[in-house]
Amino acid sequence: MAAVMGLAFVLAGAQAALRADAKSSVEEIRKELLQLPYYGVFDFLAFSYDKGTVTLMGYAYQSTLKRDAVRAAKRASGVD
Repeated sequence: MAAVMGLAFVLAGAQAALRADAKSSVEEIRKELLQLPYYGVFDFLAFSYDKGTVTLMGYAYQSTLKRDAVRAAKRASGVD
């Protein structure tokens, strides 16, 4: 019984660490996208993050912003 309880605590700690890592990746992606030089008030960029995969959504006034957003998302740590 004690071994099962110990394993449960270890797994709970691992899940918390995985969530913290995903949260830091999301924050880094967000930071990279907000630092794009031609991101303006007429653009809308959104993304979802799931286990190393980023899906970009939204629209951009200039087509170059789309390519810049893809490159910025790839630069973030935790993105495959």
